[in-house]
Amino acid sequence: MIAALGLLGGVAAVAMARSRGRGIVSSALVGFASVAALGLILVVPDYRPLLGVAYAPIILAGAPFDWPPDVSLVDVLPWPVLNQVLCMAGGVLWAGAAVAYRRRARGACGRCGRSDEPAPWTAPHSAARWGRWTTYLAVAVPLLYAATRYAWALGIPLGITEGFLREGQAIGLWWAGAALSTLAMAGPSSPSAWSGRGGRPSLGGSRSSGDGAFPLGWPSSRQPSCRCW
Repeated sequence: MIAALGLLGGVAAVAMARSRGRGIVSSALVGFASVAALGLILVVPDYRPLLGVAYAPIILAGAPFDWPPDVSLVDVLPWPVLNQVLCMAGGVLWAGAAVAYRRRARGACGRCGRSDEPAPWTAPHSAARWGRWTTYLAVAVPLLYAATRYAWALGIPLGITEGFLREGQAIGLWWAGAALSTLAMAGPSSPSAWSGRGGRPSLGGSRSSGDGAFPLGWPSSRQPSCRCW
């Protein structure tokens, strides 16, 4: 099964690289790339890559002091976890390929995705509306995560049992979680995240320059009317 999917993916990648595609062919290629990206990013991995990437900086910083005790980088990033990370990286590449091919197929700018007939949801006023709420959500999630970890470090069993809290305290697990929470709060608390007008979250980019957030594509797909080049 894996070999067959890999062969099918190779054929799809060659077809996406060598042709624009029209109609059902273009939709099928974009659909395959999208499904492959979602599967590799969301279905294949479990929670361990997230834990490994999160705890790796803490283990590296504490290694000279032999902290956390009896824990090494190999323990949080064994080969099965690294294999999942590679799968997720492949999913990101498939997502980028789907976006770039879709832009080229519809004759849009390969850098920013704009065309002569832009979609309504990409209009500045519409993007500002949904982008603002998306940014609020991105800020809220790490703050909620940090609140639970700080509570456990202070001995408050927020959402967990008293026994599990004591087990974590015995090995210093909650202090590591508190350190990780501090890193999680770095983004929401940075001045650049709230540099928009009136203290609102900044969505990035420039209306005058038309900078794209996902500059993928081929130079040949550039639109003369696009100002991002």
